[in-house]
Amino acid sequence: MAFLEHIYSNKLSDVEREIYNFLLDNIEKVPYMRVRDIAVGAHVSPTSVFRFIQNANFDSFTEFKFYVKNYLKQKRQEASSRRLGIEEHILSLSKNKFSPDIDEDIENLADKISQARLTIFVGLGSSGSLADYISRRLSNLGYRCISFQDTYSMLSLIRGDENTVIVLLSISGETRELLELLENITMIPNLYKACVTQNRGSSVASKSDAIISYSTDEERRRVYFDLSSQLPVMLILETLFDYLYK
Repeated sequence: MAFLEHIYSNKLSDVEREIYNFLLDNIEKVPYMRVRDIAVGAHVSPTSVFRFIQNANFDSFTEFKFYVKNYLKQKRQEASSRRLGIEEHILSLSKNKFSPDIDEDIENLADKISQARLTIFVGLGSSGSLADYISRRLSNLGYRCISFQDTYSMLSLIRGDENTVIVLLSISGETRELLELLENITMIPNLYKACVTQNRGSSVASKSDAIISYSTDEERRRVYFDLSSQLPVMLILETLFDYLYK
């Protein structure tokens, strides 16, 4: 059950979209709000809120709030039924989540990093946090590693006269900033590009020298916010750390 699933957001006016987005962002509070509260929060008039509710096929604001309460109740029930404890999370990391050659792929990347002058881990959002995590871990072992989320500021660090490894972390493999980075560095010599992604056929993967792939269910909130699990990536990075440690 999606919130106001009968409304097509691409057909909303600018004012209606402001109201819709405000309701999505404050869905837990809506049952306790007045029309005026929504209008103030969405920076629209109370009349616009009433019109939005009527266009959504509700006869009154009371009926709309009753719908929201039922929606929230059902979402909580769904969340409770699919909530995973630590044992379920551990069991979810079965070997079939990864490519058949995953160990060999990680070992090959470890060999490249061990011979490199510099290794750069790159990612955005939660992938950027993991890039920072593994670069710090490997730096503690004595490897020269750094991480970046700003793909432009790192270009000056890449030298074509010595081996450099770039590891790109991207769930979708279609991150625009990473694709632009790959376009800028494609002709630099002595540069080894590896990507860790769940999309082996992605644009980032096709432009990389090596691919380490895994499987995960891609989850998003309002299209832009990636909520996909990074547990498989953590396992890959920890295995990479172990290869370089031992």
